[in-house]
Amino acid sequence: MKTILLSILYFFGLPIIYILEKIDWIIRIRFIRLHYKRIGHLSTNTELYLRRRSLSKQKRLQIDMCISGKPANHQLLKMIKRKIIVLENNIILKIYHKVKEKTPNSKLWIELPMNTNEFYEFSNIPPQLSFTSSEHNIGKSILKSMNIKENDKFICFHARDKSYMEKLFPNQDNQKHIYRNSKIKNCIPAVEFITKSNIWALRMGAIVENPIISKNPKIIDYATNHRSDFGDIFLIKHCKFFLSSTYPGIAAAASMLGTPIASPNIIPIGVIPLNKKDLFIPMKYKDTKTNNIISYKEVIRIGGDRWSDTQNYIDNGIELIENTPEEILEVTKEMNERLNGTWISNPIDEELQQMYRNLFVKGNHIYNFTPRIGADFLRKNQNLLN
Repeated sequence: MKTILLSILYFFGLPIIYILEKIDWIIRIRFIRLHYKRIGHLSTNTELYLRRRSLSKQKRLQIDMCISGKPANHQLLKMIKRKIIVLENNIILKIYHKVKEKTPNSKLWIELPMNTNEFYEFSNIPPQLSFTSSEHNIGKSILKSMNIKENDKFICFHARDKSYMEKLFPNQDNQKHIYRNSKIKNCIPAVEFITKSNIWALRMGAIVENPIISKNPKIIDYATNHRSDFGDIFLIKHCKFFLSSTYPGIAAAASMLGTPIASPNIIPIGVIPLNKKDLFIPMKYKDTKTNNIISYKEVIRIGGDRWSDTQNYIDNGIELIENTPEEILEVTKEMNERLNGTWISNPIDEELQQMYRNLFVKGNHIYNFTPRIGADFLRKNQNLLN
Protein backbone atom coordinates (compact mmCIF):
# COMPACT_ATOMS: atom_id res chain seq x y z
CA MET A 1 0.00 0.00 0.00
CA LYS A 2 2.85 2.37 0.79
CA THR A 3 4.39 1.73 -2.64
CA ILE A 4 1.05 2.35 -4.36
CA LEU A 5 0.49 5.56 -2.40
CA LEU A 6 3.99 6.79 -3.22
CA SER A 7 3.44 6.04 -6.92
CA ILE A 8 0.13 7.93 -6.97
CA LEU A 9 1.54 10.97 -5.20
CA TYR A 10 4.65 10.93 -7.37
CA PHE A 11 2.43 10.74 -10.48
CA PHE A 12 0.69 13.94 -9.42
CA GLY A 13 3.91 15.54 -8.16
CA LEU A 14 5.37 16.35 -11.58
CA PRO A 15 2.30 18.17 -12.94
CA ILE A 16 2.00 20.09 -9.67
CA ILE A 17 5.58 21.29 -10.11
CA TYR A 18 4.75 22.34 -13.68
CA ILE A 19 1.69 24.33 -12.51
CA LEU A 20 3.57 26.04 -9.67
CA GLU A 21 6.31 27.14 -12.08
CA LYS A 22 3.71 28.68 -14.39
CA ILE A 23 2.05 30.74 -11.63
CA ASP A 24 5.37 31.82 -10.11
CA TRP A 25 4.79 35.39 -11.29
CA ILE A 26 1.75 35.54 -8.99
CA ILE A 27 2.87 33.57 -5.96
CA ARG A 28 6.17 31.89 -5.21
CA ILE A 29 6.11 28.42 -3.69
CA ARG A 30 9.52 27.07 -2.68
CA PHE A 31 10.42 23.64 -1.33
CA ILE A 32 13.29 23.18 1.14
CA ARG A 33 14.68 19.96 2.55
CA LEU A 34 15.93 20.60 6.07
CA HIS A 35 19.23 19.06 7.19
CA TYR A 36 17.38 17.24 9.93
CA LYS A 37 19.67 14.31 10.81
CA ARG A 38 22.42 16.22 12.66
CA ILE A 39 21.86 18.96 15.23
CA GLY A 40 24.72 21.07 13.87
CA HIS A 41 23.25 21.30 10.38
CA LEU A 42 19.64 21.53 11.56
CA SER A 43 20.72 24.49 13.71
CA THR A 44 22.99 26.63 11.58
CA ASN A 45 21.84 25.78 8.04
CA THR A 46 18.23 26.55 8.95
CA GLU A 47 19.06 29.57 11.10
CA LEU A 48 21.23 31.07 8.37
CA TYR A 49 18.31 30.88 5.94
CA LEU A 50 15.90 32.39 8.46
CA ARG A 51 18.27 35.25 9.30
CA ARG A 52 18.82 36.09 5.64
CA ARG A 53 15.10 35.79 4.97
CA SER A 54 14.39 38.28 7.77
CA LEU A 55 16.30 40.92 5.79
CA SER A 56 14.80 40.16 2.38
CA LYS A 57 12.39 42.66 0.82
CA GLN A 58 10.54 40.60 -1.75
CA LYS A 59 7.61 42.30 -3.43
CA ARG A 60 5.85 39.06 -4.21
CA LEU A 61 4.47 36.64 -1.66
CA GLN A 62 6.69 33.60 -1.13
CA ILE A 63 5.58 30.51 0.74
CA ASP A 64 8.37 28.22 1.91
CA MET A 65 7.51 24.56 2.40
CA CYS A 66 10.17 22.71 4.39
CA ILE A 67 10.43 18.92 4.31
CA SER A 68 11.87 16.93 7.21
CA GLY A 69 12.28 13.40 8.49
CA LYS A 70 12.84 12.46 12.14
CA PRO A 71 14.98 15.32 13.49
CA ALA A 72 18.17 15.17 15.54
CA ASN A 73 16.36 17.30 18.13
CA HIS A 74 12.56 17.47 18.33
CA GLN A 75 12.45 20.70 20.36
CA LEU A 76 14.61 22.45 17.80
CA LEU A 77 12.31 21.38 14.96
CA LYS A 78 9.29 22.46 17.02
CA MET A 79 10.76 25.96 17.31
CA ILE A 80 11.58 26.05 13.60
CA LYS A 81 7.94 25.16 12.85
CA ARG A 82 6.86 28.36 14.58
CA LYS A 83 8.84 30.38 12.01
CA ILE A 84 8.31 28.43 8.81
CA ILE A 85 6.03 25.69 7.43
CA VAL A 86 7.54 22.24 8.02
CA LEU A 87 6.11 18.96 6.74
CA GLU A 88 7.62 16.23 8.93
CA ASN A 89 6.75 13.08 7.05
CA ASN A 90 8.89 10.30 5.57
CA ILE A 91 6.51 9.65 2.66
CA ILE A 92 6.53 13.32 1.64
CA LEU A 93 10.32 13.27 2.00
CA LYS A 94 10.59 10.35 -0.43
CA ILE A 95 8.28 12.05 -2.92
CA TYR A 96 10.33 15.23 -2.62
CA HIS A 97 13.52 13.38 -3.54
CA LYS A 98 11.91 11.54 -6.44
CA VAL A 99 10.31 14.62 -7.96
CA LYS A 100 13.42 16.73 -7.47
CA GLU A 101 15.49 14.04 -9.18
CA LYS A 102 13.28 14.41 -12.26
CA THR A 103 13.27 18.23 -12.17
CA PRO A 104 16.69 19.17 -10.77
CA ASN A 105 16.79 22.58 -12.45
CA SER A 106 13.41 23.81 -11.25
CA LYS A 107 13.43 27.17 -9.50
CA LEU A 108 11.05 25.72 -6.90
CA TRP A 109 13.89 24.03 -5.02
CA ILE A 110 15.85 25.95 -2.38
CA GLU A 111 19.04 24.53 -0.90
CA LEU A 112 20.31 25.33 2.58
CA PRO A 113 24.06 25.67 2.14
CA MET A 114 26.39 26.53 4.99
CA ASN A 115 29.97 27.51 4.23
CA THR A 116 30.99 28.02 7.90
CA ASN A 117 32.19 31.54 7.15
CA GLU A 118 28.91 33.41 7.61
CA PHE A 119 30.41 35.72 10.24
CA TYR A 120 28.28 38.72 9.26
CA GLU A 121 24.95 36.93 9.62
CA PHE A 122 25.79 35.36 12.98
CA SER A 123 27.30 38.55 14.40
CA ASN A 124 24.81 41.15 13.18
CA ILE A 125 21.37 39.57 12.63
CA PRO A 126 19.49 38.54 15.81
CA PRO A 127 18.47 34.91 16.47
CA GLN A 128 15.21 33.92 14.83
CA LEU A 129 13.98 31.23 17.24
CA SER A 130 12.54 31.76 20.71
CA PHE A 131 10.80 29.98 23.59
CA THR A 132 7.19 30.42 24.64
CA SER A 133 6.26 31.42 28.19
CA SER A 134 5.09 27.86 28.93
CA GLU A 135 8.41 26.51 27.67
CA HIS A 136 10.25 28.89 29.98
CA ASN A 137 8.32 27.36 32.88
CA ILE A 138 9.35 23.87 31.75
CA GLY A 139 12.95 25.05 31.58
CA LYS A 140 12.80 26.41 35.11
CA SER A 141 11.56 23.04 36.35
CA ILE A 142 14.51 21.32 34.66
CA LEU A 143 16.93 23.67 36.40
CA LYS A 144 15.13 23.08 39.71
CA SER A 145 15.47 19.30 39.28
CA MET A 146 19.25 19.83 39.24
CA ASN A 147 19.08 22.13 42.30
CA ILE A 148 19.84 25.20 40.18
CA LYS A 149 17.84 28.23 41.26
CA GLU A 150 16.13 30.50 38.76
CA ASN A 151 18.69 33.32 39.06
CA ASP A 152 21.76 31.08 39.32
CA LYS A 153 24.30 31.33 36.53
CA PHE A 154 25.58 28.27 34.72
CA ILE A 155 27.71 27.31 31.74
CA CYS A 156 27.39 24.30 29.45
CA PHE A 157 30.41 22.25 28.37
CA HIS A 158 30.93 19.44 25.90
CA ALA A 159 33.62 17.37 24.21
CA ARG A 160 32.94 15.38 21.06
CA ASP A 161 33.61 11.62 21.29
CA LYS A 162 32.87 8.57 19.14
CA SER A 163 29.74 7.32 20.95
CA TYR A 164 27.05 9.46 19.30
CA MET A 165 28.01 8.67 15.71
CA GLU A 166 28.64 4.98 16.36
CA LYS A 167 25.22 4.48 17.94
CA LEU A 168 23.07 6.55 15.58
CA PHE A 169 24.96 5.93 12.35
CA PRO A 170 26.43 2.41 12.72
CA ASN A 171 26.56 1.78 8.97
CA GLN A 172 28.45 4.99 8.24
CA ASP A 173 32.23 5.38 8.02
CA ASN A 174 32.67 6.98 11.41
CA GLN A 175 36.46 6.84 11.22
CA LYS A 176 36.28 9.81 8.87
CA HIS A 177 35.63 12.32 11.65
CA ILE A 178 37.48 10.86 14.64
CA TYR A 179 40.11 13.58 14.22
CA ARG A 180 37.55 15.94 15.82
CA ASN A 181 37.22 13.93 19.03
CA SER A 182 38.72 15.05 22.34
CA LYS A 183 38.77 14.06 26.01
CA ILE A 184 36.09 15.49 28.30
CA LYS A 185 38.41 15.10 31.30
CA ASN A 186 40.61 17.89 29.92
CA CYS A 187 37.75 20.32 30.51
CA ILE A 188 37.47 19.53 34.23
CA PRO A 189 40.07 22.06 35.52
CA ALA A 190 38.28 24.79 33.54
CA VAL A 191 34.84 23.98 34.92
CA GLU A 192 36.27 23.53 38.42
CA PHE A 193 37.55 27.10 38.12
CA ILE A 194 34.13 28.34 36.93
CA THR A 195 32.33 26.83 39.92
CA LYS A 196 34.56 28.83 42.30
CA SER A 197 32.66 31.89 41.07
CA ASN A 198 29.37 30.27 42.16
CA ILE A 199 28.56 29.28 38.57
CA TRP A 200 27.22 25.81 37.79
CA ALA A 201 28.69 23.68 34.99
CA LEU A 202 26.49 21.29 32.99
CA ARG A 203 28.04 18.60 30.82
CA MET A 204 26.11 18.32 27.53
CA GLY A 205 25.73 15.58 24.94
CA ALA A 206 23.01 13.29 23.62
CA ILE A 207 25.11 10.10 23.83
CA VAL A 208 28.45 10.20 25.64
CA GLU A 209 31.31 7.75 26.00
CA ASN A 210 32.27 8.33 29.63
CA PRO A 211 30.50 9.89 32.62
CA ILE A 212 32.00 12.86 34.42
CA ILE A 213 34.07 11.94 37.47
CA SER A 214 33.91 14.82 39.93
CA LYS A 215 32.93 15.30 43.56
CA ASN A 216 32.12 18.95 42.92
CA PRO A 217 28.33 19.36 43.46
CA LYS A 218 28.22 22.28 41.00
CA ILE A 219 29.48 20.09 38.14
CA ILE A 220 26.46 18.19 36.81
CA ASP A 221 26.61 15.38 34.28
CA TYR A 222 23.41 16.48 32.58
CA ALA A 223 24.16 14.26 29.54
CA THR A 224 24.19 11.11 31.65
CA ASN A 225 21.49 11.85 34.23
CA HIS A 226 19.05 14.52 33.01
CA ARG A 227 19.27 14.82 29.24
CA SER A 228 16.26 15.60 26.98
CA ASP A 229 15.76 17.24 23.57
CA PHE A 230 14.04 20.20 25.20
CA GLY A 231 16.67 20.53 27.91
CA ASP A 232 19.48 20.61 25.35
CA ILE A 233 18.10 23.66 23.58
CA PHE A 234 16.81 25.48 26.66
CA LEU A 235 20.06 25.12 28.60
CA ILE A 236 22.25 26.14 25.67
CA LYS A 237 20.13 29.24 25.15
CA HIS A 238 20.23 30.32 28.80
CA CYS A 239 23.78 29.43 29.84
CA LYS A 240 26.38 32.16 30.35
CA PHE A 241 28.52 30.62 27.61
CA PHE A 242 29.12 27.26 25.97
CA LEU A 243 32.55 25.64 26.40
CA SER A 244 32.62 23.29 23.44
CA SER A 245 35.58 21.32 22.13
CA THR A 246 35.49 21.39 18.31
CA TYR A 247 32.96 23.19 16.15
CA PRO A 248 30.22 23.00 14.95
CA GLY A 249 28.35 19.93 16.27
CA ILE A 250 26.10 20.71 19.22
CA ALA A 251 27.87 24.07 19.58
CA ALA A 252 26.04 25.13 16.42
CA ALA A 253 22.89 25.36 18.55
CA ALA A 254 24.68 28.02 20.59
CA SER A 255 25.46 29.95 17.39
CA MET A 256 21.82 29.66 16.37
CA LEU A 257 20.56 30.94 19.73
CA GLY A 258 23.12 33.72 20.18
CA THR A 259 24.98 32.14 23.10
CA PRO A 260 28.72 32.99 23.32
CA ILE A 261 31.07 30.08 22.60
CA ALA A 262 34.53 29.33 23.97
CA SER A 263 35.83 26.58 21.73
CA PRO A 264 39.11 24.74 22.37
CA ASN A 265 40.39 21.95 20.12
CA ILE A 266 39.35 23.69 16.91
CA ILE A 267 40.17 21.44 13.98
CA PRO A 268 40.57 22.08 11.12
CA ILE A 269 41.73 25.63 11.78
CA GLY A 270 39.57 26.91 8.93
CA VAL A 271 36.31 25.96 10.68
CA ILE A 272 35.73 28.26 13.64
CA PRO A 273 32.76 29.71 15.60
CA LEU A 274 30.83 32.48 13.85
CA ASN A 275 29.98 35.23 16.34
CA LYS A 276 32.28 38.17 17.07
CA LYS A 277 31.94 37.43 20.81
CA ASP A 278 33.21 33.86 20.43
CA LEU A 279 36.68 32.64 21.41
CA PHE A 280 38.62 29.64 20.12
CA ILE A 281 41.98 27.92 20.31
CA PRO A 282 43.12 25.34 17.74
CA MET A 283 44.73 21.95 18.09
CA LYS A 284 48.39 21.67 17.12
CA TYR A 285 49.71 19.76 14.12
CA LYS A 286 52.77 17.53 14.69
CA ASP A 287 54.95 16.08 11.92
CA THR A 288 55.18 12.36 12.73
CA LYS A 289 58.55 12.05 10.97
CA THR A 290 60.35 14.87 12.77
CA ASN A 291 58.13 15.16 15.89
CA ASN A 292 58.14 18.93 15.29
CA ILE A 293 55.03 21.06 15.71
CA ILE A 294 54.08 22.56 12.33
CA SER A 295 53.41 26.29 12.10
CA TYR A 296 49.89 27.35 11.21
CA LYS A 297 51.28 29.18 8.20
CA GLU A 298 52.60 25.87 6.88
CA VAL A 299 49.31 24.13 7.71
CA ILE A 300 47.47 26.65 5.55
CA ARG A 301 50.04 26.36 2.76
CA ILE A 302 49.46 22.61 2.41
CA GLY A 303 45.66 23.04 2.62
CA GLY A 304 45.35 21.59 6.12
CA ASP A 305 43.08 24.41 7.24
CA ARG A 306 40.21 22.70 5.39
CA TRP A 307 40.88 18.97 5.83
CA SER A 308 37.66 17.26 6.90
CA ASP A 309 38.73 13.62 6.82
CA THR A 310 40.97 11.73 9.26
CA GLN A 311 42.71 10.15 6.28
CA ASN A 312 43.97 13.58 5.16
CA TYR A 313 46.03 13.85 8.33
CA ILE A 314 47.29 10.28 8.10
CA ASP A 315 48.32 10.66 4.46
CA ASN A 316 50.27 13.82 5.26
CA GLY A 317 52.02 12.33 8.28
CA ILE A 318 50.36 14.65 10.77
CA GLU A 319 49.37 13.84 14.34
CA LEU A 320 46.89 16.16 16.02
CA ILE A 321 47.67 17.40 19.52
CA GLU A 322 44.69 18.24 21.74
CA ASN A 323 44.70 21.40 23.79
CA THR A 324 45.97 20.81 27.30
CA PRO A 325 43.78 21.24 30.39
CA GLU A 326 45.80 24.40 31.12
CA GLU A 327 45.10 25.85 27.67
CA ILE A 328 41.38 25.09 28.01
CA LEU A 329 41.40 26.69 31.46
CA GLU A 330 42.95 29.91 30.14
CA VAL A 331 40.48 30.37 27.27
CA THR A 332 37.65 29.69 29.74
CA LYS A 333 39.00 32.35 32.10
CA GLU A 334 39.25 34.82 29.23
CA MET A 335 35.67 34.20 28.11
CA ASN A 336 34.33 34.55 31.63
CA GLU A 337 36.22 37.78 32.23
CA ARG A 338 35.23 39.26 28.87
CA LEU A 339 31.56 38.62 29.62
CA ASN A 340 32.02 40.12 33.09
CA GLY A 341 33.72 43.18 31.63
CA THR A 342 36.88 42.57 33.69
CA TRP A 343 39.23 41.29 30.99
CA ILE A 344 42.53 43.18 30.80
CA SER A 345 44.61 42.78 27.62
CA ASN A 346 48.36 42.75 27.45
CA PRO A 347 49.92 45.33 25.10
CA ILE A 348 50.99 42.57 22.72
CA ASP A 349 47.58 40.88 22.46
CA GLU A 350 46.15 42.87 19.54
CA GLU A 351 49.40 42.54 17.63
CA LEU A 352 49.30 38.76 18.04
CA GLN A 353 45.62 38.64 17.05
CA GLN A 354 46.44 40.48 13.85
CA MET A 355 49.42 38.24 13.13
CA TYR A 356 47.17 35.19 13.34
CA ARG A 357 44.50 36.82 11.18
CA ASN A 358 47.10 37.74 8.58
CA LEU A 359 47.83 34.04 8.03
CA PHE A 360 44.44 33.79 6.31
CA VAL A 361 45.01 35.98 3.26
CA LYS A 362 42.34 37.40 0.96
CA GLY A 363 40.72 34.54 -0.89
CA ASN A 364 41.01 32.16 2.06
CA HIS A 365 37.77 30.62 3.27
CA ILE A 366 37.75 32.53 6.58
CA TYR A 367 39.56 35.68 5.50
CA ASN A 368 38.65 38.61 7.76
CA PHE A 369 36.93 36.40 10.36
CA THR A 370 35.34 38.07 13.41
CA PRO A 371 35.78 35.81 16.51
CA ARG A 372 39.00 35.97 18.54
CA ILE A 373 41.67 33.36 19.19
CA GLY A 374 42.53 32.93 22.87
CA ALA A 375 45.03 35.52 24.08
CA ASP A 376 47.03 33.26 26.40
CA PHE A 377 47.34 30.62 23.67
CA LEU A 378 48.84 33.18 21.29
CA ARG A 379 51.24 34.57 23.90
CA LYS A 380 52.65 31.10 24.54
CA ASN A 381 52.71 29.90 20.91
CA GLN A 382 54.05 32.84 18.95
CA ASN A 383 56.42 30.51 17.14
CA LEU A 384 53.46 28.89 15.38
CA LEU A 385 52.64 32.17 13.62
CA ASN A 386 55.87 32.24 11.58
